[in-house]
Amino acid sequence: MADYWFTADHHFNHEHILRYTNRPFKSIGEHDYRLIQLWNDRVKIDDVVFYLGDFCFRETKERNAQYYLNQLNGQKIFISGNHDNNNGLRTCIQDIRIYLGGKNILLVHNPNESTFGFDLCLVGHLHNRWKFKTMTFEKYRWDVVNIGVDQWNYRPVTINEILEEYYKWKKGIINDRGERKNGNLR
Repeated sequence: MADYWFTADHHFNHEHILRYTNRPFKSIGEHDYRLIQLWNDRVKIDDVVFYLGDFCFRETKERNAQYYLNQLNGQKIFISGNHDNNNGLRTCIQDIRIYLGGKNILLVHNPNESTFGFDLCLVGHLHNRWKFKTMTFEKYRWDVVNIGVDQWNYRPVTINEILEEYYKWKKGIINDRGERKNGNLR
């Protein structure tokens, strides 16, 4: 049986992402190689990966979306991110609604496009700003989880991993950045 995975914001072939998010790689080549390894260590060929935007930077002759897709395991379902206009993905999906792990979940790239009416919203776009947040609009409140690679050790995650961390946050064990309240990392 196939597993379901969630991830976002790899920014393959995007040199500036190393500085912007303080990623621990010496070059974009090392970055891309390592992120592909981390993906394939978890995701099997028949698994399904929900990808919540910003897959790779602009398309070049040598490095385009297909170059990376050919190296990554799993059947990928792409939601459009703000950096996906010029990278060859050509996805027209803006959001997806799923039921998994006993939850009605909205998948969308930008948290500002999340909304109430779901048990949980999974997003990307934020890199290392926060991992969990309660969004509000008038009297409505909803919880959002940033599933971007900067928050999850540069690898895709399962719904069980997401929910385990989410429940720790709801119980006050970890803060909105996913760190233990006493200052220690998970």
